Amino acid sequence: PELIGSFKTSPGISYSALAPSGVVKSLLALVEYAKGRLAAVRPFWKYFPIYLRATA
Repeated sequence: PELIGSFKTSPGISYSALAPSGVVKSLLALVEYAKGRLAAVRPFWKYFPIYLRATA
């Protein structure tokens, strides 16, 4: 796969262990970024892998 973009949220996903409701906010920001980067190829979204990486 070819890297199309990279995006970080702050605080990160690991912070959400202390506040689980924050996971939704972090993931939504990541998904919206991916949707924006891939907007021109929307009919083919199902073929694009999206990887989530997190550190703790």
